[in-house]
Amino acid sequence: MQVVFTHQHIYKNLDPTHVDSAMSAAIAGFDSSCSTVSKNGGTYTASVKLDKCNTAVSQTGGKIVFENSFTGNIDALTVQGIIMTKVLAFPVSCTYDESVTLELNPLHLQGSDIDITGISNNGTFGDYFDMVAYHDAGHAQEITSDDAIVIGEPVYVRIFELENIPTNIDYYLTDCTAFKRFDKPNQGSFEIVDQMCYNELVSASNTQPIRGGQRQSTGITFDFTAFAFEGQPDQLSMQCSLKLCALAVDGNTVLPDCAVQADPCPAGFSDQLALSRTADYPDLLPFE
Repeated sequence: MQVVFTHQHIYKNLDPTHVDSAMSAAIAGFDSSCSTVSKNGGTYTASVKLDKCNTAVSQTGGKIVFENSFTGNIDALTVQGIIMTKVLAFPVSCTYDESVTLELNPLHLQGSDIDITGISNNGTFGDYFDMVAYHDAGHAQEITSDDAIVIGEPVYVRIFELENIPTNIDYYLTDCTAFKRFDKPNQGSFEIVDQMCYNELVSASNTQPIRGGQRQSTGITFDFTAFAFEGQPDQLSMQCSLKLCALAVDGNTVLPDCAVQADPCPAGFSDQLALSRTADYPDLLPFE
């Protein structure tokens, strides 16, 4: 978080000789290593990492809240051995939505042009993530307009951080929905991931455990067999949801029910590598 304030927020009647000096630094979280010196007549521009300087994190009501405080430096109290001012303090906070939505729209099938773009929304943290589809499990061959996917081939999806999120936040894949037409979701949809469980029909699988611990160097990865909707055989759109969870000092989530996999999984879904394609979904085209 970045905070702009003046010396009047942290000192009462600061002596002019201390303005813009290291002696009158602003300190975040009562951590002397997190100090900021003012410039331009006592104006401070202080930046505090969301997981540093004793920043506290909490989660409630669909929001993740980071809280800290700024105080003056005790060295600014005296002039020529006489206490001349009073140190003040004030709280600061930064709030984020706990959910992020990512989109692959559209994903063209059967050799048509393909355009896969990660679009982030639903909260400020959306700027931290991207979602890309690949031909291979090593995520080296991205699906592009010159290298399209066809029905029946595996699609490997990777969700990863564009910027490092705070270490006191973890993120989890909770849901993924395929749409017949993304601009008209009521015309047809199909759940690939539901409540952190994978649909058995599309042979969805995950190379990492679905039950938490998703913050890996590769991000969140999973794959599914490319399919299409009846009447729309050349295009597929997909929207996936991430749930962000605040972490306590012991590494567990602050909210015990944050991003918990359904137990049991819904009918037709599994938390294991799914191999069955026997379920009856008449709106989907055959896989082979």
